[in-house]
Amino acid sequence: MGCHINYTILGMLNLEQHGLAFDKDQLRRLWLTHQSTAMTWGAERTIMVRSAIQHPVAEFAKGKDGPDYVEWTHVCNPSGEYCGALIRADAYGYAAPGNPALAAELAWRDASFTHRRTGVYGTMFVAAAIATAFVERNPLRIFETALQFVPQRSRFFQIVADSLARVRQASDWLDGYERIHGQYRQYSHCQVYPECGTLINTLRFATSIDDGFCKQVSQGNDTDSFGATSGSILGAYFGPGHLDPRWLAPFKDAIRTGLNFFYEGSLSALARRMSTLPRLSLEPDAADAAR
Repeated sequence: MGCHINYTILGMLNLEQHGLAFDKDQLRRLWLTHQSTAMTWGAERTIMVRSAIQHPVAEFAKGKDGPDYVEWTHVCNPSGEYCGALIRADAYGYAAPGNPALAAELAWRDASFTHRRTGVYGTMFVAAAIATAFVERNPLRIFETALQFVPQRSRFFQIVADSLARVRQASDWLDGYERIHGQYRQYSHCQVYPECGTLINTLRFATSIDDGFCKQVSQGNDTDSFGATSGSILGAYFGPGHLDPRWLAPFKDAIRTGLNFFYEGSLSALARRMSTLPRLSLEPDAADAAR
């Protein structure tokens, strides 16, 4: 989950510094400034190393040609179905409450820095779901809406749409889990297909944010990453006051990250800072000021 919070904060910093029109060059510089290679895995680590060696920030800032990001994702990330980009979706959903199209577009721009195809689609799906969860009271409709923002002919769409139908037929969360796992157990724990199915199952049967946490991690798979992702969707859906204080008490309002040059130490202050992201999409002048 430490990796997850790093990426959520990076998304926040990206939007604060560059606004809604950020590009991959800006994202790359942000990563090189704040991200430690030792705190990345998989495609993210490969991209970080290649960024640092092949295109140092100092040279790129002088106007030399930048990277070919499409070529990078093909060479550096053959495992495009994994969830490394998906766990970077949160801040883009927070920034666009009720606007899943914008959330998905921002998530696409971030995810395509390291991933292609399925890895990107999963990120768009989650960002759109978070954005929709702020305004939609029917949990299944949240994911029906989010599916509108991924390619309809993709394998990701077909599997997640099928998972949605299976959850709709389930009698309880355990039945929903068995329906999804029974069909898609061939995929590994970091691949986005069964994970997105369990997110749907969690929100449908959760009675509170903390109940949703427990249901999500009890379904196995990539429990830290998708426990955190479920928290974003559950928090947007249930809103303030639906998390038992016992979950926050052990932190004593302290936040620790693996980021360089990020000095916020208060969890509540960070939450308030995250809560200001929607002004970038709701107030055009704020987006201009961020750039």
